[in-house]
Amino acid sequence: MSSKDNSDSRNSDTFSGINWKRETLLVIFSAILGGLVFTAISPLIVPTIHDIQVHEFGVQKPTVGVEVDYVSGMSGERFSISDNETYDRYTINIQNPSDKRVSALTVGAIFPGVIEAQRVGPAAAGISYSNNVELVATNSPENFSWASNGIRVSEIPPLKEVSVTFLIDTTPEKAPVPGYWKYQGIGTYNASRGSIMISGQYRWQFKGSTYTELKPYSYINASQNASPRKYDVCVGKSRKEVCES
Repeated sequence: MSSKDNSDSRNSDTFSGINWKRETLLVIFSAILGGLVFTAISPLIVPTIHDIQVHEFGVQKPTVGVEVDYVSGMSGERFSISDNETYDRYTINIQNPSDKRVSALTVGAIFPGVIEAQRVGPAAAGISYSNNVELVATNSPENFSWASNGIRVSEIPPLKEVSVTFLIDTTPEKAPVPGYWKYQGIGTYNASRGSIMISGQYRWQFKGSTYTELKPYSYINASQNASPRKYDVCVGKSRKEVCES
């Protein structure tokens, strides 16, 4: 008998000696056990994998951009203020230029004076989301003695914008007090006219995991015209091509 015939005979004996029913049951059992183990540990492993992707492998975080438009010597007539004084107007535009939805957004603003009046909107037609804005300090204008406020939005979809305008009295009769409770980190603010301090925070999701982005208070000299193609400050991913700071 040739060596080839011997080899074929041995292979045939090997296959015939396998308990195929037993082997099939072992494969099925292993698959079920592996699935159960993965299901049990995946709540621990999967978020860690997502964290590594976000923090180590450069998953693109969303950006929230804040622009501040400043005008001095404004009349209070448009804000139904009857006296003859003039005020400084700060309009804060908050935009989501990214392709990701952000939620629980709060932008804090601190002014060099007292908030005499405040008004939500309008933003540019077609992209306005200002109807969803909530101001942290919401007392009636005649009771304002605040130097700060927080702008809250439950969410901003991609390419949407909100806008809030504040009328500021830089020579108040009484000292202003914080209106927005997150007032930390402004010990170096010189409260010069035309300036403003801006902070921000929001949440975003990546594959079911939620992340929080924070921006501490940043000084903005709103009396100087910034680049028309850049935000005054960015929360989250600060891209040089669109963010001043």
